[in-house]
Parts: sequence; C-alpha cells; structure tokens
Amino acid sequence: MNIINEKENLKEKVAGWIARTEPPTFAHLEYILKLSRLYKKVVIISGSKYTLGNSRHCFPSSIRVKMIKAMLDEVNFSRDKYEIVTLSDYEDNEKWLDDLGNIANMYHIDDIVSGNEWVQDIVINQDKYKLRAGDIPLDKEIPYHATDVRKTIEIGDYKKLKQYVPKSVIKIMCDFGCFRNIQLANNAEEVIFVPGRQTVDMVFLLKDKKTNKLYCVLGKRPKDAIDFANVMALPGGPIEKFELPEDACIRVFEEETGISVEELEDTFVSTPVKIRGIKSTFFFMNMVGIYSSEETDKIGTRGGSSECYSIYVEGDVDEYRQLIKQSRGLVDVDFYEVSNILNEPLAFQHDEMLERAVDIAKGSIKFEKDVRKKTIDSKCIFFVGGPGSGKSTAANGLMFLLKILGLSSELVSEFAKDKVYEGNLPSVLKCQSLIIGEQDYRVSRLLGKVDYIVSDAPLNITAMHASNEKPLEQAAYYLFEKTNNYIIFIEKDKNASFETKGRIEDEKSAQKKAQILKDNLDARGYSYVIANGSIEATKLAIKYVISNEPSLKEKEDEIIFNLEVIMKGLGGLSNGI
Repeated sequence: MNIINEKENLKEKVAGWIARTEPPTFAHLEYILKLSRLYKKVVIISGSKYTLGNSRHCFPSSIRVKMIKAMLDEVNFSRDKYEIVTLSDYEDNEKWLDDLGNIANMYHIDDIVSGNEWVQDIVINQDKYKLRAGDIPLDKEIPYHATDVRKTIEIGDYKKLKQYVPKSVIKIMCDFGCFRNIQLANNAEEVIFVPGRQTVDMVFLLKDKKTNKLYCVLGKRPKDAIDFANVMALPGGPIEKFELPEDACIRVFEEETGISVEELEDTFVSTPVKIRGIKSTFFFMNMVGIYSSEETDKIGTRGGSSECYSIYVEGDVDEYRQLIKQSRGLVDVDFYEVSNILNEPLAFQHDEMLERAVDIAKGSIKFEKDVRKKTIDSKCIFFVGGPGSGKSTAANGLMFLLKILGLSSELVSEFAKDKVYEGNLPSVLKCQSLIIGEQDYRVSRLLGKVDYIVSDAPLNITAMHASNEKPLEQAAYYLFEKTNNYIIFIEKDKNASFETKGRIEDEKSAQKKAQILKDNLDARGYSYVIANGSIEATKLAIKYVISNEPSLKEKEDEIIFNLEVIMKGLGGLSNGI
C-alpha cells in the first residue's frame, strides 16, 4: 500500500478522500480532521452513489452526505475547508476513473487519499489524469470499522454504538429509520437502485386554508414523451452527474413549475425550506422514498430509479398558483385536487409517491384545535318508522327540497331494500354483520363531505333486526351513536295506502315493528320528534335544517309557506302520502 509522506509540503494541495461512510464514525471524523491539518482543502468523495440494498450499502448517498455535514458541524469544522461530491459505482473501471478524473478537475484535486488498495491501484496505474494516490494513517489506531458499527446496530448494542458514532450521526439515523434500513438490507428486503436513468420527483402538497381541500402540483407529460405520453405526472427529471439528489429535486421542480424552493439547512432529515415569493414561515422537505422497478409499465423503457421528495404547505392556493410558470417539460401545470387525482392513473410510480406523501403529511404532530364539529361534521336526518310509514317518501322529498335550497346533501338508501328488489334478501338476512357494515359504510363515506345526510334506514333499525345476536346489535347502536343524528319518527298516516312493493311485511306486522322501534328509541333514551305521515315529517325536517342555517332563518316563514303550498297540492293528487 502506498503511503503519502506527511512531511512534504501539502498545504498548497487539495486532497480528495474517497469513502462510503455507512455510517460516518469517529474514525472518519479523525481522518478528515487530520487531512485538513495537512492539506489546504479536503474534497470528500462519497462513493457508491447509486448502490443500495445489501449489508454493505444500506444508506442512500443523500442521507450519508447529511450525516457527514452534521458530524463536521458538531465539531465546528468550517464549511470553507471542505466540499462533498458523490461518485457512482461502475463495473467498468475506466468509467469510474473518468468520473473521478472529472471530479478532480472540477475541484482541483492533487492527491486521492484512501486506504483502499483497489482505489490506489487504479489511480497509480493510470497516466490520463495528473493524480497520485496513497494513504495517510491516523496518529492513533482505531480498532473498529463501519462494518463493526453495522453489526453493533444489528444486535441492538446502543451503548457501544455511542462509542463508535457521533451523536449528530445517530440522530439522523434515528430520524431517517436507518436501523431498520440495515435490517432490511441484511434480509435483502430493501429497495435497490435499478440501472438506467436516475431521477428525482417532487410531491408538492398544499392545503387550502379557505376550503381545507388538499392540492398537488401536477402536469401532463408532452405528447411526444418517450414514456407515458400525455399522462398526468409529478414534476421530476434526471439527476445530473455529481449532483446531490436533494439539490436536483429543488432544481428540477423550479424548472418544471416556476416555484422556487430555498433550502435553509442541509443536515436535517426533514430539510427546512422557504418558498420564494410567499410570505410565510418555513416548511419542510422530506424524502418520500426511493422508487424502482424492472417493470416497464412502472418505470418506463429507460429503466432507472427515482428519489422522491415532498413538501407540504398550508396557504392560499390562488396565491401559490401565481408562482406557476409553464415549461416545456410538463403541460397544464397546476394545483389539482388530490381527492380527484388519486382515482386517475399517473405516470411511472407517481401514484405510489403521491399516496405516501399524503400519509407523511397526515402523520405530522397535531397542535391545532379540533374544529370538525363546527365546520365539517355532517348532520344526519334519519326517518324512523314501521314498514310503509312513508320513510322513503319523506327522505326523497326532503332531498329534493334541500337541493332546491342549495344545500350540500346526499341520500342514503336502504341496503336491505336493494336486496329485496334483487331477490337476494333471504340469503343476506343470514349475515346481519354484512347489512350493518354496508349500511354504516353508506353513511360514513359521506361524513365531512356533505352538510346533510338523509336516510330512511338508520342503523338503529338494523340493530333491531340483529337483536338475536347481541354483539352485532350493540355494534349497530355504537356506530349509530357516532354520528350527529336528528331522528323523526313517522307514524303511518291512516289515509295512506300500504305499499307492498320492496318489502316483505304485511300491514299488521309492519305496525308491530313500528311499536318495537319506538320502544327501542325510548329505552335507549334517544331524542326524537313524531310526525304523522311523510308530509309532516318533511316539514319538521325542513324546520330543523333552517334552524342550523343562518342564511335561511330570515326566510323561514316564506320557505314554510311555499312548502305547505307544494305539499297540499301534491297531497291532493294522492290518497295520502
């Protein structure tokens, strides 16, 4: 092994130190500090940029770079004394040497410093670049290597780990989940970089403060794109040679959207950033993950992998829209509602990236007040009564009136009645849990999305049918009581005929069930109002809605008057509604 003479004058030279640092240790720190005492400047060349997924390569290069910077900041080592650049692995030694030579030219490196004999041999046995290679031993022997550190993590010896690794590095390992990375790599479960184009993608999420809607910046790929032409996609693009992925993501995002992100700190896993042109506090850029596949329908025809990052902000979507500048890379760049986009196919693995980024945004620590009851909680208007009492008529009539009044509302129909029309009810009745689950799903999917949910099939009716199975009965009541309910019990209008279509009961058994339902309401202490027939039930429901809508209270008399005119007119056309 070649050893560089420390006694010669190295103060005017630049050292290029090649290391993988998985993870950086006190030994690495001592080596860098010694080089800085001997040389004018140290260029840290972080190797294996796109190698990942085994026990020797278990941390992405972007995280290793953060670790090195944090470790040097911890000992107040000046940023002016070093640079960091990344170097890829190649099977072809000539390609690796060419990259190393280009780095040496860019940073005016004189000596390649490494204790790795393979590195020394390649550099020493070439004459293409004016470089020499050798090692500079530490003044004291360090009895461990990065391999020992990874083994210490595998067996969970944290006390020994603190003897090997600086505290700043351990913090990043904890924040990024590096301990799990080592386990995944050892079990060959960690994602790997697939050969081909190495790219970055940005998921920029915005929660509009006015509407609470979540948006994402997307655009459509050009019609002449090699892969996924004319398909919606996240802003993204290739990483330039020697460029750090995080820097590449910020660059590409601005090129494709016009939105400029300023990095404020480069040693945190969650990178603090500001959005230029927006007056606000800073936000955070997080790594979403590394995405790769060998399937062309996911990764395209040029192969490769993507390092995906995300930024989540809260603000005025119209203000952020003003920052957007259309580019040649994507067409129709804009903020799109996430709830709509998640149902559409996106290019590459962008749908997976978007879903994961949304999960990360939702996973932030919650400090704000819970205002759901005031702003997004839906009010459920439930019509209860025996079969043939007019529940469906009231529910459908109310829905018509709510829409006329311009109120956000949806109707929830009865799952069991659907089965009657399909001729499947007998088999479904044997599985009350299915009926309960389906009926609850029909309501719960609307909660927070509309102001009023109207139904003639509340779960307390379903609970009555499940009374022979107490756990299911209690589950139905439990789910029913989770919603904000206004119950109207309809007593059948004696002038109305009994409708047999869509039900299995006759009029006599329907009356018995009506009494059982009313007894259950009383026994469980539910508040409810009583209406005689569907017309009166609808009128009571409208009065309840008006009481909750300040904009309608001033018009209450006019609305009720017109409602009674409509109801009387329709009532005269039938034998009792």
